[in-house]
Amino acid sequence: MTNLRFVLLATTALTAMQFAGSASQAQSAPPLVVAQAQPQETGPDGKPKQPPKGPPAAAPPAAPARPAAPPPAAAPPPAAPPPAAAPPRPAAPPPPAARPAPPPPP
Repeated sequence: MTNLRFVLLATTALTAMQFAGSASQAQSAPPLVVAQAQPQETGPDGKPKQPPKGPPAAAPPAAPARPAAPPPAAAPPPAAPPPAAAPPRPAAPPPPAARPAPPPPP
């Protein structure tokens, strides 16, 4: 019974250490920075002001088109399969059976 209590105490302590360790790691993390949009200026009616309309800016000159890449080289032909293995040699025939000795003369 004492061993059971010791095992329960040890497992409880180990579990508590895991929770304590993960909480300390979370506190040491750098703060999370969230980007926010700039507040817009509002007009007399409370709506956001429209940006001034002017001629669109001239687009930068386009770069000359690159020549197309050459097509990939053809794949080499597949390698010839290895020659077929020679058929196994037939087993040697068993030696002839010994002749029975002739019966002795009477």
